Amino acid sequence: MKSIALWLLTALTIGTALGSPPARAVELCVNSVATLQQALALYPLHNGGRLTIKVVQGTYAIGSQLGGGVYANHFGASLTVQGGYTAGCATRMINPTATILDANNAANSGLAFVFDPGQEVKFESLSFTRFNADAVLSMDMDILGDDSGAAVVRNCRFVDNNVQQIIRADAPQMALVNNLIAGNVIGGPAPATVLTDFSSHFNSYVVITNNTIANNVGAAGLIVHNSTAGSAVPSDRISEVANNIIWGNGTPDINLSGFSHADAALILSSNLYGSVSNAGPLASGNLVANPLFVNPGAGNYSLSPTSPAVNSGASFQLYGLPPVDLVGVNRIIGSGMDRGAFETAIDDTTQFVVTNAADNGSNASPTPGSLRAAIKAANSASGPYLIRFAISGGCPRLINMTTPMLDVLGNVTIDGRTQ
Repeated sequence: MKSIALWLLTALTIGTALGSPPARAVELCVNSVATLQQALALYPLHNGGRLTIKVVQGTYAIGSQLGGGVYANHFGASLTVQGGYTAGCATRMINPTATILDANNAANSGLAFVFDPGQEVKFESLSFTRFNADAVLSMDMDILGDDSGAAVVRNCRFVDNNVQQIIRADAPQMALVNNLIAGNVIGGPAPATVLTDFSSHFNSYVVITNNTIANNVGAAGLIVHNSTAGSAVPSDRISEVANNIIWGNGTPDINLSGFSHADAALILSSNLYGSVSNAGPLASGNLVANPLFVNPGAGNYSLSPTSPAVNSGASFQLYGLPPVDLVGVNRIIGSGMDRGAFETAIDDTTQFVVTNAADNGSNASPTPGSLRAAIKAANSASGPYLIRFAISGGCPRLINMTTPMLDVLGNVTIDGRTQ
C-alpha cells in the first residue's frame, strides 16, 4: 500500500518530466483528514487507470477542508473511495457507520467530481453528515454525448445534511444501491434529495435499488431526468428503480415528470412510497403504505417486524440482487428480500408475527396478520415454526374466534411471551 507522501512525490516528479502524470492503478490508505485531503487532491493528476482511496474507520471532522472546489480529472482516470477499513487497511467491513465524514455544518463543504467519458466515480461504505452546500456529492461526466461513464454510490449513509441535493449525478449511467438517505433538509434552487440526469444515448440508464430515502424535508425523494426526449438515438438500455423505500419526503416521493418513457424504458417495481408522478407502463408490485420504521425520530430506519416492506420485495432485479444490506447483513432472509436498505431477521418461512386480533372464521382464507392465518402458515411449513405477537393497542388484546380454530400440526411454538 503506497503512502500519500511517496505517491505525491512520484506523481509530481514523473508528471514534470513527461508532461503528464503517471498512468496506473494506485491504492492509498488514509487515516486522517490531512491524508484524505491529500489523496483526493491526487485524483485530478491521475493519468488513466483507477485511484482507490481506502479510508480507515473513524470519524473525520472534515469541516470545509475537502469541499469548496471541484476534483476534475481529464486524464481518463476512475476514482473509488471506500470506507470501513481497519488500521493499515488490512481488512474491511461493510457498514457506513464505521467511517463518518462530518462537515460540522461548514459552508461549501460539498464534494464535486468531474470525470472523462468511459470512467467511473464510486463511493462505498461511508457516512456523510452535517454537510452544508449545493450538494453533498456531485458527480458529472465532462463530455456529454458519449454513452459510457458511471456515477456509483453503494452502502452509504447520508443524514442531517442541509443542502440543495444530497446526490446529484449527470452521467450516462448511475448506480445507487443499498443507501440510507434520511432526515436531511433540502432547500434552495432546484431542490431534490437525489437528482440523476442521463443525457447521452444508446447505453444510458440508471439503477436505483434497495435504498431507503425517507423523511427528507423540502424536496422529492428521487428525481430522474432523461434528456434524450425527441432524439433520433434514444437509449436502448432499461433503467430500474426497484425494492426501494421512498417515503415521507416532499410530494411526490418519486418524481419522474422529466422522464420520457418513449425514449427510454424504466422498470418501477416493488417500491414502497407515498406518491409518484409519471410512473410509466412498466410499474408493478409497488406499495403505498407506511414502512413502519423502528424509530425514525432517533435516526433508526430499520424495519419493525410488522412492516409491509419485510419479505415483500422482488426476488429478481434486472441488474442483480445485492448480497448484503446497508450494514453487511446477508440478503435474503425469508421468502423475499426486504424493501429498502435494511434486511430484517424476520424469516417468514419459519415464523409468523400476529399483528391484529381479527378473525373472519375462514380456514381457507383467514384474515391477513391474524392468529388463524399464522396457524395456517405454520401447518404449511416443512420444519419448526414460531408464532409471535405484535398486536397494536392496549391490554388486554382479545382474539374472539368466530369458528373453531385450525388444528395445530407439526413442530409449532405459539409464544405469548413476545407481547
